Amino acid sequence: MIPLAEVLHLCGIEREELTLWIERRWVLPLASDGDFLFSEADLARVQMIAEFSHDLALDDEVMPAVLGLVDQLHATRRKFRQLVQIICELPEEQCEAILKKLDGGTEV
Repeated sequence: MIPLAEVLHLCGIEREELTLWIERRWVLPLASDGDFLFSEADLARVQMIAEFSHDLALDDEVMPAVLGLVDQLHATRRKFRQLVQIICELPEEQCEAILKKLDGGTEV
């Protein structure tokens, strides 16, 4: 777990800004003894929010929609990986046929 001070340093943001993002539930670190601890995924999300906010100049009104779309994309990617794993557990001939159709863009 990564302490708040390190996240601030790594992301180049101010404590007040990150605290606001936490209050808005854009990032959900663990609370511990009056401080916050961040996972690697939390750190990546903070870095992404900082990039959206600073580099792309997305304002606070659109940020929830953008983060919602990013979350949906990640969920879809997880489901797709699970689907591929399930397909690969089929008999080899069936697995290869399905993956070939997916790879070639042929409709099933």
